[in-house]
Amino acid sequence: MIGIFGFIPKKKMRLSDSEVLCGRFLKSFPEGQYVTQHYTSEFGSLGLCGHANDSFHSFFVDAKNGIIASFVGEIFNLKKLTLEVGLKPLENAAELIAQLYLKSSLLRLSEANGLFCAGVLDTRRQAQILITDRYASFQVHFYEGVNRTTFSTSI
Repeated sequence: MIGIFGFIPKKKMRLSDSEVLCGRFLKSFPEGQYVTQHYTSEFGSLGLCGHANDSFHSFFVDAKNGIIASFVGEIFNLKKLTLEVGLKPLENAAELIAQLYLKSSLLRLSEANGLFCAGVLDTRRQAQILITDRYASFQVHFYEGVNRTTFSTSI
């Protein structure tokens, strides 16, 4: 699997239960891949998995605002888009996603040229948002269970 993964519980869950569930995700990854980072809360989990030699993924945590962003893929006009929305130049696409979310400007991603998938976990609003490029190059798959919705870019 290369991509993002996580779950969204139907109701707030204990942090320890959330960490156990995320641990099951981590154990399911095949050899040769690794999780660059993951974040778990009572309101859900968001993680990122990629090859060790792949640089097309990023993870960003804004603890002050309670925002976690995960990104896989590539935005070819990242620098241009960053400047157009009034942000300082960024190399990290996950940080751009987080900043656009905070500015209520995620629709600007329709101007992004590239192949990508991203997720935002907002721990203050208890919300998750999943994003893909305009052609859904990285499809996001969902499984609706009794207690939670599980998502991943790979099955």
